[in-house]
Amino acid sequence: MGAVGQRGRGGRRGIHGPKCANKSRRDGRPPAVGNTPPSNMRAMLHSLFPLGWVHYLAGGLLLGTGVGLLFLLTGRIGGMSTVFSSTWTYVVDRPFFRQVRLVDSRAWRLVYALGLVAGAGLWWGLSGADQTLSTGQSPWRLLLGGLLVGFGARLANGCTSGHGLCGLGSLHWPSLVAVLTFMAAAFATAQWLHHLGV
Repeated sequence: MGAVGQRGRGGRRGIHGPKCANKSRRDGRPPAVGNTPPSNMRAMLHSLFPLGWVHYLAGGLLLGTGVGLLFLLTGRIGGMSTVFSSTWTYVVDRPFFRQVRLVDSRAWRLVYALGLVAGAGLWWGLSGADQTLSTGQSPWRLLLGGLLVGFGARLANGCTSGHGLCGLGSLHWPSLVAVLTFMAAAFATAQWLHHLGV
């Protein structure tokens, strides 16, 4: 009798177990994997990309396609930091700005930079945005950050577009070292400023 009762209870457990499991799947969603439910994953993505992530993906694909086509069709490397130096050749006569590589490439580099600005304006017009995007950073931080980034780009002989997009795409190991240095310095600076509360 006791054995029969145990079998009956075991049978009930065996019968009810799958039914309960099926109930948990009636909403059509797969069970969460690990300790990160879908709602928490969505919250984390929203905290990382509060404005959404699709336009970041689209921008990256367009940038990669653009610099790839520029290199394949013309053999030119679409770095942005050199635009700054080559543009100064129009007004500065110092020996550095008289280099042939800067003078000969200043026209297409300037058009290249203006195309980026025009592309941003085109996106803004087509997106239907009803308010201007702005940053909460103070002007002095933006100015100081720009100076440091410009100095670092000249020191590394390239920026994140030249080394990151073109250099890594061409499998140049010095570009990998440069990009890792860029990112490590950026993370360390951001954490340091956050610790200082500035």
